[in-house]
This record gives sequence, structure tokens and C-alpha cells, in this order.
Amino acid sequence: MGVKWITEKPDEFFQRKKDELHKKVIPRIAKDVAEAFKDEIRRRTPRGVRWSPPGAPFAIAVPTSTLHDSIDKDRKGKWVTGHYRWVVSTNVEYAPYVEYGTRPHLIAPRNPNSSLVYYMGGNETGAKVVHHPGTRPVLMFSRSVPAMRPRIGY
Repeated sequence: MGVKWITEKPDEFFQRKKDELHKKVIPRIAKDVAEAFKDEIRRRTPRGVRWSPPGAPFAIAVPTSTLHDSIDKDRKGKWVTGHYRWVVSTNVEYAPYVEYGTRPHLIAPRNPNSSLVYYMGGNETGAKVVHHPGTRPVLMFSRSVPAMRPRIGY
């Protein structure tokens, strides 16, 4: 007496499930993890401030979201080969300075005969050279990885 397979044989079943896992489930999990990382990094990203209007004697601070809005996920490579990855990144040129901070430094005008104009407490002021105290690192990307580990699991 033998076994008659009505639907499919076990090896065909496991091959179908392996293909489904490889082509549908793993890419979807990777995309969901990238989306969660993007949300976590955006949550940790500070909002910038722009003084508006630029020439006003009592300028007001207007929050900007340039860095926050520039953080996005992107898929690199092709899954057909079995190799691709999701990358969460930003294209804003000052993002490394926000992430890692800056040391104290001098800010000088490009033209040596002019002076710098900036706002201090909402009032316009100027100087030939500014001794910037530096900025503290935010570590929005670096801190997001350990924060996401418990949520992702292995």
C-alpha cells in the first residue's frame, strides 16, 4: 500500500514555502525594519531654527524640518541575486555635524573687509570673528540602532 498525494508532495510543499519566504516574507520584513529605523531616527532628529524675517530688528525663530524631512529609506541592489539591503540616510550636508557634534571653532567672513551678522536673543548683532563654542553630538543615527534592537528581536 502506498501513499497517494492529492495536493503536493512534501518536497514540493517545502520548496514552495522556501520560495515564498525568500521572495515575499523576508523582503517585507526588511522593508518594515527599515521603516521603523527611519521613524526612530526622525523621532530623535532635532528641528532646526531659522530667524525670520532676516533683516528685521526683532526677528522671530521659525522651526524648520529640513534635516528631519530629508531622512528616508532606500533599497540598494536587486533581490533576484539574493542580495540587497535597505539604507536609511540623509542627503543634507550638515547632518554629520549634527550627528557627531563640532569642536569649538572660529567663524570668519569670506570677505576680510566685511563682518558677520547673526541674531542673539532675537536681536541682530555682528562681529568680525565669532568664537563658536561647538555643538554637542545628537547621535540620532547611532542611538537608534540600540533602541530598535528590543523591538526587532533577532
